[in-house]
Order: sequence, then structure tokens, then C-alpha cells
Amino acid sequence: MTPAHGGDDRLIRDLRLLEALEAHGSINAAAEAAGMGYRSAWNRIERIANLSTVPLLERRTGGRRGGGTRLTPAGQQLLTAWRRLAEEQARLGEAAGTAETDAEALALTRRLALRTSARNQIFGRVTHIRSDAVEVEVCLTLADGTQEIASVITAESLRELGIREGDGVHALIKASTVMIATDVAAVSARNRLSGRVARVVPGTVNAEVVIEIPGGQTIAATITRDSVERLGLAPGVAATALFKASSVILGI
Repeated sequence: MTPAHGGDDRLIRDLRLLEALEAHGSINAAAEAAGMGYRSAWNRIERIANLSTVPLLERRTGGRRGGGTRLTPAGQQLLTAWRRLAEEQARLGEAAGTAETDAEALALTRRLALRTSARNQIFGRVTHIRSDAVEVEVCLTLADGTQEIASVITAESLRELGIREGDGVHALIKASTVMIATDVAAVSARNRLSGRVARVVPGTVNAEVVIEIPGGQTIAATITRDSVERLGLAPGVAATALFKASSVILGI
């Protein structure tokens, strides 16, 4: 792949990581091939998947090689389009593309340019807005088309952001505000994203639990190690991420 200008270094690193994932079918092998740490590679790949409007990853479990992670057909098409954009940037100093997939690749590149301290940055499209004189509930449908995230913001914030139905919006959620449940009963949390545990990263006191939801997007929660053990959280276990609508910050 032709090297791009300095301003495109992050795009090139992302491309190399996805190319390595496609070639090796393993996050660990892809991280090694791309010269990245395993956790950094996981976080980067999940961030790319979370900001895509189509499912990019297909995780396989079991088998003689213990399963792995590959790109979906849509992810392969997007990777091809992303290569074209990188080549155009290298030649012309700007992204270009006319096909629909190229347009999505360019849009994804722009989304990845947003930097934030929030561990979770998930892209969705506004499906409906409910408002009163003071507060507004904005609902986003995620990549799989079935699950959604609701955010409560002020009416003034809605006016300033200019958000309308159909717009693409970033949902920012701190991992510390996300709770995990394996058996959801009656809870007050507005948001419930159900899926399976992708991985658990233990720390001294707390642990990071990453749940993969349908569509390949993920959400991370920081909870105590005692909670991990009590809930029996491990890769493959069904779990639900719970968080309040007031904990969701919207960005455009």
C-alpha cells in the first residue's frame, strides 16, 4: 500500500491492522503483524466497528484453532474502499470516491478523527426525538437495526446541535457509568444492550468487561473484580449492559 502523508498516519495504521486481521483471522496475530499491543489492537478494532454503520466483524468460537475474528463481507468491501481512499490521499492530499462504499469509508474516516476520553463511542442514526419544554429524549438505532441507545439532553442542546431524525450521531458513554447484569429484572436504567461477553481485562481492584452486541458493535464497562466473579462473567457468557439515558452524551 502506498504510504500516505503524515496527517493520514492513523488511517494507515487502521488499514494495516484490518488487513492483518483479514490475513490472519486473529486479533493476537494481527496485533503482532501490525506492531501493536494486543489490548491496543482490540480497542482500536472495536472503535472502528462501533463507528461503522454496517457490521464489520465476525467472531468464531471453538474449532481446532480455537476460533478467531474475521471481517464480514461488508467489512471486506469497506476495507477495499478504504485502501482506495488512502491511495487517493497519498496522490492528491484529499480523499475521493464516488461509490456508495467509498462514501461510507470516507465517513468512517471522519468519525475516527473525533477524540474523546469516553471509553465507549458508538455511532447510530436518530430514529425518533421526543421533547417537552425542558428535556429531550433522542433515540439512536445501532448497526444491527434492532437495538438502540436513548439519550436525554436539554432542549437547548438539541437546538445547538441541530440534530434531526435520520442524522448520524456519536453516543459517548463512560465505562464507569455502565452496569452489567446476567439476569435483567425490573431496573430503572433506560438503556439495555444485550449480547455476549467478548473479553474480561482484570485489574488490581476493577476489571473491564467488553460486551459484543448484535451487529459487531461493543460496549465496555468498568466494574469490580468481585462483581465479575459473582456474575460468572467470561467470554461467551450472555450479559446485558445497563446505563441511564442521562449518562449518554451526544456528539455530531
